[in-house]
Amino acid sequence: MKKWIVLLGLMLISCKENPYPQEGEITKNTPPPLEINKPILSLDIESHYYLQEGVWASIPFDAFVPEPGEPIVRFENLPEGAEYVEEDKLIKWKPSFEDGDSTSGNGHKVHDFTIWLSSTEDEFLAVSKKVSLIVQDVSRGISIKTSKTEFSLKEGETLQHYIQIEDYDNPVGPFKVLATGIQGLNITAVSDTEFQLTFSPQIGFAKLFANSRCYSGSGYTDCAKMAVTLMAYSDENKIVMQDVTITVVKAPVITSSQQGQQSQSQTDENGEM
Repeated sequence: MKKWIVLLGLMLISCKENPYPQEGEITKNTPPPLEINKPILSLDIESHYYLQEGVWASIPFDAFVPEPGEPIVRFENLPEGAEYVEEDKLIKWKPSFEDGDSTSGNGHKVHDFTIWLSSTEDEFLAVSKKVSLIVQDVSRGISIKTSKTEFSLKEGETLQHYIQIEDYDNPVGPFKVLATGIQGLNITAVSDTEFQLTFSPQIGFAKLFANSRCYSGSGYTDCAKMAVTLMAYSDENKIVMQDVTITVVKAPVITSSQQGQQSQSQTDENGEM
């Protein structure tokens, strides 16, 4: 019984003490925010970019250094022809038509370079980042080089003309050249890239295929005007076509008197009576 009386007395005494601060406010101590250590130097640029041969590319990037320093940017192994435009913070490059060529045949070539960043306040502290420029190979077409595209000859004459096949991706071919729209045109390879066209229409060709009238010396006569298409192929399944026009004029008819005059002329030239 005495125990309970003592315990009750202690409880009453403790209740008389003010549990709150003198100011009458409850305070809460908030821990300071965690500080995140930001990089002292940083480069804002992607790790790889896709480019095409023959097409200009502009690659933007930014560099950050602590104030009051100014960024110092330098490059290692920047591709030939690429330039850094400091005022615009751009890397500009137009890959050549060889920059995408790959010996592995995967259709692209990777050009790696490194950007280094330091500050004017501390040139010995630097960060770097490797960037890959993946240049896609662009297949260029082949072309037929010819000095003229319109030809005219008479029956019994021979046309000879040379053409060149040009392919920057595969300069020596092999190439194959065909022709449509004409009969009797022979195409012969002179070298890896040069071809000879030979055409010798016989007497009667113009009359047989006459589709027009052409002026020939003494007046108009039958002629065959043919639209010919030259086609060149490469072993890389490239094809190019070149349109040309070949006109065959009917040979003049030689009368017996004209033949006699020609014979007399030949006799005079030989010095015989």
